[in-house]
Amino acid sequence: ACAGATNCRVPVDLNINPTPQAFQDTLTACEFAPSSNGAIFDLTTMNGAVSGNNAAASVDYYFDDALVTQILNPTNDTSSTNFIYSKVYYAATGCYSSDRLYLVVNTLPDFTAGFLTGSACAPNVLDVASLINPFSTVPPGSDTLYYEDPAYSIPHPNPHAIGQSDTVYMVIVTNSTPACSDSAIAIVDVQGGTSQMLARDG
Repeated sequence: ACAGATNCRVPVDLNINPTPQAFQDTLTACEFAPSSNGAIFDLTTMNGAVSGNNAAASVDYYFDDALVTQILNPTNDTSSTNFIYSKVYYAATGCYSSDRLYLVVNTLPDFTAGFLTGSACAPNVLDVASLINPFSTVPPGSDTLYYEDPAYSIPHPNPHAIGQSDTVYMVIVTNSTPACSDSAIAIVDVQGGTSQMLARDG
């Protein structure tokens, strides 16, 4: 009945709300045993990266691509190496985008003891590296560093030939990105040698 009649037409306002952008990124953490869920991820540190630093947008994290199962503890997430999903949204309109966030867990090196001790008698010397427990967890490609001070700022001049009592501060650092590290203290006791001749009958 309204065909060709302009008085039957009703104006409609279309409101098109913007959709925020979401970006893929990677977050890494360290743990002693891979897949033990001992690494702690603070997912909220990635809010700026995954939202393109959009201050007007909010960010939530989910275990699934369909954004059904939300991660309820984003500051203390213990997921192992895997993909999770970010939801970048405007709370006022509900418009959102999502993308993947890759969580990577690197192996943390581990001195089996925090204090290592060794002793020798002069003129013998002691190699601090010989005090490291063979059962310590040292991932391939790790580097052991030796320092004179507890601030780990002054490299030890010769940790492999110590001839007097000393304290050596050690750090194992992995070559992963970012690097994971563990530290220990080696206490070296080198006592003065004695030289005595024994009388012998006969």
